[in-house]
Amino acid sequence: LTINNNGLVGIGTSTPGSLLSIVGTANFTNSTSTIYGGLTITSSNGRGFNIATSTNENSWIYWAGTPLLTATGTSLYLGLNAGIKTQTTSLNNVGIGYQTLDAVTSGSQNTAVGSQALGTNITGDSNSALGSSALLINSTGDLNSAFGASALRVNSSASNNSAFGASALISNSTGSYNVGLGYNSGSANTTGWYNTYLGANTNTKANNLSTTTLIGYGAIADISSAIILGSATSSAVNVGIGTTSPWWTLQISSSTNPQLAISDNTNNTTNHWTMRNAGGL
Repeated sequence: LTINNNGLVGIGTSTPGSLLSIVGTANFTNSTSTIYGGLTITSSNGRGFNIATSTNENSWIYWAGTPLLTATGTSLYLGLNAGIKTQTTSLNNVGIGYQTLDAVTSGSQNTAVGSQALGTNITGDSNSALGSSALLINSTGDLNSAFGASALRVNSSASNNSAFGASALISNSTGSYNVGLGYNSGSANTTGWYNTYLGANTNTKANNLSTTTLIGYGAIADISSAIILGSATSSAVNVGIGTTSPWWTLQISSSTNPQLAISDNTNNTTNHWTMRNAGGL
């Protein structure tokens, strides 16, 4: 035990550098300790943890001087620099991973898991991001779901989008109500609305088409308000209705007549053409 001229106490060391310096191991059994002002534990290589409390009810655990665990009101953040922005009215956020939700000030009900997921979200509410850089650029958009690395990565203010798969809807910025399911699905869209992409690499040629539905690997749409089944290239598919083995681009199989009917909007009873399995129109 050493007490120097400055009143510093050393246990296991003759050169204490703080009010109490302990070199060696310590064992606390059946004891309760209250520490005001924080606790720092530093290893021989200079790295360590710092546990501190502050008057604004934020609790911090630092790793080598960088925030690691932050509890703010009803929100919890685990990861280096996660949720470190001063938060005013944000509630019920959960961030796990490096820089998750580190810009949020008033956005609530957000869940971010993965490095930089929802990293620049400021006021957006009720977003879910799972995967590295998922919804990274989102700042004010609400009710978005992104599952997969870089899914909805540059979405900024758009809302009600759902992306499932790595790089799904990766370029969408202001388009809302889009759905992308599969790797790279809808990756060209930036401002289009109401699009549905089902399958890897389903896409639109332009970045602003709307109300398109694309089904099957590599399906591409050139115009808005279109439904596309399958790719038009080497991955083209045949469509079967009532059969599991279509031989033609569209094959309808039925044991009853008619097999196909075409009618107008005015009178479905008389104003129509039918194709029957006996042949003829």
